[in-house]
Amino acid sequence: MILGSDSLKQRRYMTLSAFFPRQALINAVLVMFYLKHLNLTLSQYLYLDSLLFITVAITEIPSGFISDYFGRKRVLILSKFLVLFSMVILLLSNRFKGGLISIIFLAIGMSLGSGNEESILYEYFITYVQ
Repeated sequence: MILGSDSLKQRRYMTLSAFFPRQALINAVLVMFYLKHLNLTLSQYLYLDSLLFITVAITEIPSGFISDYFGRKRVLILSKFLVLFSMVILLLSNRFKGGLISIIFLAIGMSLGSGNEESILYEYFITYVQ
């Protein structure tokens, strides 16, 4: 079977996403941003980072149910808006409290987007590539 150019692009995207996660590339910048822009201590930053991962872990299962109920594409778009909203809050804030609110929205956005992009691509492959 000869793969079309769309299919090849999708495969390249999935391969690159697996080897180079977007979040890993920006983490070093985010650490410095939190420390300098919000004037946080390292322990405050580590508290926010821990809160991020705990919140993601707690909201991961309900996010799957929400994706199944409302549709993966809608929830993926909502997750991108929540992540964007959290970054705007972070830019407009200069205190720990703003960082705290930003982290909560970021965690919920990350949970809602978790697995949706891959599922949408998988459904595309099943539907159009075979």
